[in-house]
Amino acid sequence: MNAMIKQSLKYFNLIVEPDEGSVKFESFETGELVVNYDAGSGPRTDCTISADSLSLMIRDDLGSRGLVVSGVVVREV
Repeated sequence: MNAMIKQSLKYFNLIVEPDEGSVKFESFETGELVVNYDAGSGPRTDCTISADSLSLMIRDDLGSRGLVVSGVVVREV
């Protein structure tokens, strides 16, 4: 896994962990990142991030880190 992807997913895990959520790497091929997203069931479930929003947020974060991706697929688990 690319170091920038690892750092980005670590960052987003810090955001979703309070709700017992997780963002896990699945694959990175031909410029497309695929992650598995568990929004969790913690105390703030009314504030969970949608899969579409998370996809855009990860893509923007990776871009700010210098890694341009063609897309980010977020699979809800």
